[in-house]
Amino acid sequence: MDIVVLGGGVVGVTSAWYLAKAGHKVTLLERRDGVALETSHANAGQISPGYASPWAAPGIPLKAAKWLLQKHAPFTVRPTSDPFQLRWMLKMFANCTPAAYAVNKGRMVRLAEYSRDCMKLLRDELSIDYEGRQLGTLQLFRSQAQLDASQRDIEVLEEYGVPYQSLDASGCEEVEPALARVRGKVVGGLRLPGDETGDCFRFTQALADEARKLGVSFVFNCAIDEVEIAKGRAVAVRAGEQRFQADAIVCALGSYGTGFLRPLGIELPVYPVKGYSLTLPMTDAEGAPRSTVLDETYKVAITRFDNRIRDYISDGKISTAVNLCRKTDTPIARMIEKGIERIGRPMSDVQTAIENVANLEVSKLENGLPFLATIAGGAPGMAVATSVEMPRKGTPSFVSQATGWPAPTSFRRSSKACGNSAPRVA
Repeated sequence: MDIVVLGGGVVGVTSAWYLAKAGHKVTLLERRDGVALETSHANAGQISPGYASPWAAPGIPLKAAKWLLQKHAPFTVRPTSDPFQLRWMLKMFANCTPAAYAVNKGRMVRLAEYSRDCMKLLRDELSIDYEGRQLGTLQLFRSQAQLDASQRDIEVLEEYGVPYQSLDASGCEEVEPALARVRGKVVGGLRLPGDETGDCFRFTQALADEARKLGVSFVFNCAIDEVEIAKGRAVAVRAGEQRFQADAIVCALGSYGTGFLRPLGIELPVYPVKGYSLTLPMTDAEGAPRSTVLDETYKVAITRFDNRIRDYISDGKISTAVNLCRKTDTPIARMIEKGIERIGRPMSDVQTAIENVANLEVSKLENGLPFLATIAGGAPGMAVATSVEMPRKGTPSFVSQATGWPAPTSFRRSSKACGNSAPRVA
């Protein structure tokens, strides 16, 4: 079959690889200039089937109302005139009953466990290096009420044979010794020893290389316009002047899939939300988690990664480190790139190169200040809000995530996350 895959994130690339392995001719279309450059790029790096759980749960409507009044809430809503938003919210709240939660949780766990097993087989077959850690994950509870509420999840885990450990505060410290530094703030936790962590961006890029070996054709910078329908079937995808004929089409566009498929009469109950991902250098290994910890109160995950830039350089892979910087469109990345390119020269040359780039970046920022000053002066009553995304600094050791809606994929996505109706897929 001729199959066209729409979207070059982890789901799209993984689908393309499996389809090509099954003997199909596969073409993948992606609007960016490479794979895994959006949601799959910045995420908490969790492969967590045990935590596959809908946010549509008992008590969520009341919690959501309280979160609206909090400064640092894990979930915020900005009402719009879009009727789809209202329908989506009504469907969500309708699933906040104990019975609906149990059904949805069970479905997600079963599929996610199968997905994780597929991930193991894929990893063994291809030997992909994606900074994987098979050390489990730990969900932390700050109150006894949270610990008691975890019993609902435990019942589902027991029903489907998922291994778990219900821990008190001291047990959490045994698993993650760094928690001893915040003793008294955690009352217990739920550990899933079968869960894993890894770099989704690195995994997706490596798998794309393997997919190319199987004959998958990647078309980048390809803005998808529409799906061509004939006799009630999707027969082709149009992208500008290009037409890609297909016997089947796989839509792996994440939250963009909702609007894309609506003209075809397909109503996906998926709504985009915003999350934040910070990549920070590790300054104290003893104070860092060994794997992933999840704060149930603030819906934040902290995952330990390796020191990627240092690894590349120490292995002599200077070009790889430079390419990583070039793919990261930030001032910090451009500064690091110039420094790496001059490795082997006197340190003064390296320092000068970095300083020159820094001066240029500062100059670019200063050029925009008069415009902002004009806005502020002309509208003193208007607040100017800025959105800042922390760069992948080149030495990522932690990736933290706070999402409004946990994305149901093996690698939890930090932005454009999907609603609870979609399954986790490796």
